[in-house]
Amino acid sequence: MWLVIILFVAGVTLLFSEFLLPGGFLGVLGGLLVIGSVILGWMRFPEYGLFIFGGEFVGVILGLVLGFYLMKKTGMYSRLVMGDEQAKEAGYYSPSEDPALVGQLATVQTALRPAGSIIYDGKRIDAVSEGTFIDAGKAVRVIEVEGHRVVCEEVSEPEEGEA
Repeated sequence: MWLVIILFVAGVTLLFSEFLLPGGFLGVLGGLLVIGSVILGWMRFPEYGLFIFGGEFVGVILGLVLGFYLMKKTGMYSRLVMGDEQAKEAGYYSPSEDPALVGQLATVQTALRPAGSIIYDGKRIDAVSEGTFIDAGKAVRVIEVEGHRVVCEEVSEPEEGEA
């Protein structure tokens, strides 16, 4: 009986210590000890097998909840989670979908093989070709904008009225 309890307590302790010293080894070893405790307890006391399993399951869940709660209070949490906000004022930006680009002409800045970048209206835009390689300096037309994906095709010569 004591061996089952010792294995369970050691397993939960190792699972809990995984929060303080992340790396995976202690968590795996703790999980194996808890599983060994359940198996040994069930073999030794088969009539109480479901109670042993249920009790250990609840104990592990409570240990994990307590571990997550206490991890937020330690310095390790600040090293695992980025605390900086990527604000627009700090220079961070996310390119947004711009359906107005469809049909517009641009110039290839870096070769589209098939991904690269184009220059449109003085702005650099990440783009892809339809699958063909397009060298830098060539004129392209935007044929599709899907989310942040801008698809271009090479144009031989700009048509009348296009820049």
